[in-house]
Amino acid sequence: MSAKSNRVGVVATNSTDFVRILLDCLASKQVVVPLRSTDDEYRIEVAEVGEVITPEPGTGWMNNRYTPTDDDSVAQVMFTSGTEGEPKGIELTHAALADVVQRLNTIMEVDDSIREYIGVPVHHSFGYGRCRAVAAVGGSAYLPEHGFNPSEIAEMLARGEINALSAVPSLIRVLLAEKAIFGDEAAKLRWMEIGSQAMSRAEKEEIKALFPNAVIVQHYGLTEASRTTFLEIHKVEGEHLDSVGRAYGRTKVRIADNGRVQVSGPHVTSTILKRGESWDPRDEDGWLETSDNGEIRDGFVYYMGRADDVINCGGIKLSPDSLEASIRKRTGVSTPMAVCRIPDPMRGEGILLAITSDCPVDRATLLQAAIDTCADYSVNARNAIRLYEADQLPATATGKIQRKQLAKEFAESAQTHETTAVSSTDRDGFVAAESAAEKDLAKIWEDAIGISPIGVTETFFDLGGDSLSAIKVLVRMERAGIDENISKSILRGATIREVVASQSGDETIEKTKDGWGHLVDNGSAQANLLTSCIRGLLVLAVVIGHWSGFVTDRLPESMAWVQPVLAPFFGLGTMGFAILFGVGLGNIHLPSVNSHPERVRQATRTGMLLVGIGIAVRATLTIAAALLDGDTFGATMFFNAFYSVLLFYFLALASVPYLLAGIARFDDPIKAALIFSAASFGMHHVVHLLLDPIHVEGLAQLARLSLVAKYAYFNLFGGVLFGLAVGAHIHKTQNTIDGRVHYRTVGTTLVATGMVLAIFYGELPQLFSWPSANMSLWRWVFSLGVVVTGLHMIGQLIKKGDDVSLWLRRPLNLAAVLGQLALPVFVGHEAVQHTKHVLVGVGMAPGLALAGVMGIFLAVMYMSMRRVHTLYYV
Repeated sequence: MSAKSNRVGVVATNSTDFVRILLDCLASKQVVVPLRSTDDEYRIEVAEVGEVITPEPGTGWMNNRYTPTDDDSVAQVMFTSGTEGEPKGIELTHAALADVVQRLNTIMEVDDSIREYIGVPVHHSFGYGRCRAVAAVGGSAYLPEHGFNPSEIAEMLARGEINALSAVPSLIRVLLAEKAIFGDEAAKLRWMEIGSQAMSRAEKEEIKALFPNAVIVQHYGLTEASRTTFLEIHKVEGEHLDSVGRAYGRTKVRIADNGRVQVSGPHVTSTILKRGESWDPRDEDGWLETSDNGEIRDGFVYYMGRADDVINCGGIKLSPDSLEASIRKRTGVSTPMAVCRIPDPMRGEGILLAITSDCPVDRATLLQAAIDTCADYSVNARNAIRLYEADQLPATATGKIQRKQLAKEFAESAQTHETTAVSSTDRDGFVAAESAAEKDLAKIWEDAIGISPIGVTETFFDLGGDSLSAIKVLVRMERAGIDENISKSILRGATIREVVASQSGDETIEKTKDGWGHLVDNGSAQANLLTSCIRGLLVLAVVIGHWSGFVTDRLPESMAWVQPVLAPFFGLGTMGFAILFGVGLGNIHLPSVNSHPERVRQATRTGMLLVGIGIAVRATLTIAAALLDGDTFGATMFFNAFYSVLLFYFLALASVPYLLAGIARFDDPIKAALIFSAASFGMHHVVHLLLDPIHVEGLAQLARLSLVAKYAYFNLFGGVLFGLAVGAHIHKTQNTIDGRVHYRTVGTTLVATGMVLAIFYGELPQLFSWPSANMSLWRWVFSLGVVVTGLHMIGQLIKKGDDVSLWLRRPLNLAAVLGQLALPVFVGHEAVQHTKHVLVGVGMAPGLALAGVMGIFLAVMYMSMRRVHTLYYV
């Protein structure tokens, strides 16, 4: 093709000059063609570019002007990503651009006072579209020098420099994760547009709550039909927040008989370009059929996933044909080969490379070729690629590979292999099983705990057993014919050798109970029971606090007092857990760190394993829900999914052996813990000042979040050290916290001091509001006071045993059981919402999905609590 003099190629650059050039070209009726580089030969040839311009770098404020015109001449040629084969050139007319701007600005009700923070690169269609919309009303747009930065946004809002924001959902999630940095200035935001990646209903509700005065709109569209629908997040409630909105103006949307979304209107392209050809993608009635499945309910469009063979691997779309061609080129394979999509738990969709048995190339070379090919498309998918060998590949009569059938055959032939963690036999004091009875019992423990081999002189809890694995072990021991009372001796520290000896009648394991029906083996049992009770109450506070909004938001005005009354209890969760974690360290592990360091290391390794599993489960569900919602997979999205309070405890557990060893060196470990606590809080403020303004991506962003976001390491660890000092004192006084009046005095004094500090800082109302991300000094002091007071009060009740009335004993009994199950309860309650989103993403009705997942969660928790209650108290 010959070049056309009025077609200008502009090298895609995230700069203000790029926007100026594009708008100047629109005004002079020159056709704009964004290029990847000055030698982007493919795009230059396909779009027939006559001139190439490279914009100057630069960021800051833009005061451009743009006058939309209802002109059917071509205004710009935008190219698809090219991951579905050769990139397609999409011609858009002036009238198409004008229609989009007119509909968008009408819905958002913008005027010339708009001063927008452009949170996405302006060389992307979304960012450039925002610049056109702002310029059309005579407003101003700001392009940040270092990219999207929540701290910068908060500061500019506070100074009145901006009143609008545009960002894609992945950036919105970063903002929500750090929403604590926003104060009253959040109310100054008047407009926000969000890109077309999917968001959950909860995220939309959260962004509405954060910016209560903003018009918030999210769009759905594609390169061929930009901004087809709009969802007015600030107006819509309930189930419709799960949709991608409605069509407005002359835009129309319908669902074809095959379930695909079809769109029509003046914004739809009429010409698609590829090398040597062009065509109109619309049918004779002007409808463009997309590759998306969808539904329309009550006028709202619901995105139901992709319908074609394109592999959406972590948000990057890959053409099977292109992958096959590249792999053949790398390996020289001429025998039958096919690529298709398969489910992948991490990326949503993985890649299956299928070959026939007569393929002459060795399998390792083929697999490496597939990995290298995916890398060419910026997909690091080594763990998402599977190699499958078949006698023949399913194909139609004309020879076309039936990819769906191929994926089905692979799924049917796939085999899974269970593996267990293996530990070495060089543990201190390891004694291998000798008799058949010892070997059988050791096998039961190995299967439950995941450690092999197990020594016969090690206790169940020394090996990392917990209340859940105890259930499995006790059931299996009883099925193996071991007496129930002898089986339960493992909860008191009996070893495999002792259990076998007792069962054979050679020894008798003493069985004692306190007044609560709790099996005890030493003087620390009551302290352990005490911390379990407090832990149970705290996990109850977390769960109810997270789920209470569904109820409290729907209460009548006459009951508006309920939330402020419950807020102090809900607000104890995160900080209370950190303090209680420290209490356990100070009371149980600090005294034994010098005499039994291996036991401390084993306990922390086991804790890290359990917490790590919780992190992985939560991250997997988070990523799966995001991918089903249509989010683009990337390094930042992947690593952010691992961020939660569990990450703090994983890092804290990793620090415990070194922390306890250091504190144990001091003559007064209690005073040392308090000094370290103050140092940790001070370090938190220093790190926050240094890292908060920095914008990073990927793993670096996860590291940054762990240091400056809500669950900041040094901030929470300061609370842990608070608790460690309390726990060390409990141990020092021989676990007599219940009988010492000064604990009650200390606790109430700390509560009062926390409230006085809150008044001093003008933050007392935050004590009675929920949710609150505030973790300032006054709340730490208040929470420590509540925990100490709670330890004193419940400690007194436990000491009394059977003298406590039944109506008090049973709730605290259940609290202790809940405390034993704190980790699975916490992970499970968070998994409910994510699992619900996954089910909705695969087609289940939202109400049914929530009811089903919630029902399963409650049923599992009930059965687990009942079993633990039976083990410990019956």
